[in-house]
Amino acid sequence: MKVATHKAICRKTDDMVLGVVGKDWNIFQNHEIFSFVDELHKMGLVKYNSAGQFKNGKIVWVQAEFMESEILPGDVHKKNLLISNAFDSIQSLRIGWTDVRISCYNTFVAALKEIFKSGHAIRHTASMRDQVAVAKDALLNAESQARQIDMFQKALTKLQMTSQMWKDYTEALFPDPGEGKNKTRAENARNEILSLSIMGRGQDIPGVQGTGYAALNAVTEYVNYHRSSRGENDQAKQSNRFQASLFGSGYQMIGKSMNMLNDYLVEHNIQL
Repeated sequence: MKVATHKAICRKTDDMVLGVVGKDWNIFQNHEIFSFVDELHKMGLVKYNSAGQFKNGKIVWVQAEFMESEILPGDVHKKNLLISNAFDSIQSLRIGWTDVRISCYNTFVAALKEIFKSGHAIRHTASMRDQVAVAKDALLNAESQARQIDMFQKALTKLQMTSQMWKDYTEALFPDPGEGKNKTRAENARNEILSLSIMGRGQDIPGVQGTGYAALNAVTEYVNYHRSSRGENDQAKQSNRFQASLFGSGYQMIGKSMNMLNDYLVEHNIQL
């Protein structure tokens, strides 16, 4: 039965209905996703690493490795470009950078959450291809910013943190509360940062410990995995930490950490 306000999106090979959308909904074909990545690949910015579909083709995604950098020998950082498209009236075309490597539906959802605010959500309208072009330009700018962060982290490996610098750094991130309030929580957080700067992930790589890079890694690990969080179980708590590290107080803490470390670089005349 024909409906004037909607239309079905059907796959030609088997006539399967992938979604029912409004009459003004515009399709973005699978080959267009790959053409987008092909352009970046020809520029030498990305290389394909995976692609797939969920819900019998209703959701299609492509992931490409954007940048691999080695801050110190053995300390490799990777960033992935994710493009996700859906053939329904609910999900937009999404484009953005993520640290998450997709291997299943759960990691796909985690990657989508990561690009939710920093990436591009493009509705299926008549102007969507113009918006895709804008997104590509933004990704090129992001590539430049990522290399700036890469240089910043390498500079931090040359910054040796003194005991006074560590004290100032941790106290600025976790100041004592006002008079008459319990200071234990702030003290525990400061001690945990110091512990993570020695025993945390990647701190055993030669050249890391005692540096500004160790300080940044300690705060990042604390925010992502150790910071106290609400939730009815461990999974819920970790999910809340993840959200905070992207959009909330955790994100702000990492930003404050980077600003302080950048001031140290300037004070010690360490160039990026």
